Amino acid sequence: MARNDGDGMAIDPATHELIVFGVAYSGEAIAALMTGLAAVAAAGFVGWRQTRISADQNSILRKQAETADTQADIMSLQAEIMHRQSEIELLGVRASLFDERLKVYTALKSYVQEVSRSGAAKMTIQSDETKDILARAEFLFPKDVRKAVEEVEWLAGTLKYTFDQLIETAKLRSPSPHLSTQAAKLREQLTTKLERLADMMGDEMRLYLDEE
Repeated sequence: MARNDGDGMAIDPATHELIVFGVAYSGEAIAALMTGLAAVAAAGFVGWRQTRISADQNSILRKQAETADTQADIMSLQAEIMHRQSEIELLGVRASLFDERLKVYTALKSYVQEVSRSGAAKMTIQSDETKDILARAEFLFPKDVRKAVEEVEWLAGTLKYTFDQLIETAKLRSPSPHLSTQAAKLREQLTTKLERLADMMGDEMRLYLDEE
C-alpha cells in the first residue's frame, strides 16, 4: 500500500513512485519536470538580467550624452575666453602704439589743412619733422591704412603744386580757370580721403571692446 504524506501526495513503497491525487509519477518524470522548472526559472532569470543590463546601458548612454553636452559647453566657454583674451591682447598693442599713431594722424591732418588754405601768399612746405612722422606709418599701421596715408599725402602734395602754379599765374597776371577747377576737385577729394582715413585709423586705435 502506498504511504500517504498528506495533501493528496503519497509514495508507493514498492515502486518508489510519487502518487499525486491518484496519479503516479516515476523518478524520470519527476526529473524531467524539475528540469523543465529549472529551465523556466533560468530563462526567467536570464530575461530579468538582460532587462537590468539594458536599463544599465541606457543609463550609461544618458550619462555619456550629458557628459558630451557638458564638454561641449566647456569647449564653447573656453573658445569665448580665448577670443576675449586675444581682444585684450590686441587692446594692449593698441594702447602701446596709441601715442605714436595719433602723432601720424595729427601731423597728416595739420599738413592737409595747411595745404588746403586758399588765398595763402605762400604755400607751406612739408617739414622734415612732418615727413619723419608720416614715414612712421609704415611700421605703425596695417597695409590698408598705410596705403590710405600715402594717398592722402600724395593728394596734398598735388594740391600744393596746383596752388603754387595758381600763384605763379597770378603773378604773371594770366589766371588759369583750369587750374582753379583742378584745385577745387583736389581739395574735395582730399577732404573725403581724410575723413575715411580718420575712420580707418580709428579702428586701429580704439581702446574699447565692442559689446556683444
